[in-house]
Amino acid sequence: MLMLALIFLTATSCKKKETEPDFTSLLVAHSWKVDKVLAYNNPVTDETIQLYSGQDGAQLLGVLYNSDIVFKNDGTYVATDRKSTQPTTGTWALTSKDQKTYLTINSDGVAYEFEVATLTTTKLSVTRNFDITKPLQTSIPVQLDLVSTP
Repeated sequence: MLMLALIFLTATSCKKKETEPDFTSLLVAHSWKVDKVLAYNNPVTDETIQLYSGQDGAQLLGVLYNSDIVFKNDGTYVATDRKSTQPTTGTWALTSKDQKTYLTINSDGVAYEFEVATLTTTKLSVTRNFDITKPLQTSIPVQLDLVSTP
């Protein structure tokens, strides 16, 4: 009886556990279109980006605001503005800490870490607080929602 219990425990402990989604594979398998950018749950517009010009993250939001993004297996990305077709390149990395997944995007030598809220085959949603000093000193919660494109 003891031997049967040991065999059962060994067999069940060797059984492969359900794996978490492979976020890297999901990220690089698709091109992504920025669908919307929200600040304080309100849509970000060209005017919003102009208002915060020179502030933490304003340049990155300006790049991503109207872009199609391709994340590559080598840890680089290309974000192409849909209006001007101007490409911007940089690096990216996925990390995990405190049971959360983070996407770090490096643009012009500055790293921006976003918490991954959702990553599926069709949707990528990331959040981050950006610190600003004008017109008020505060932290603005920003959410980027992207959809996969064929």
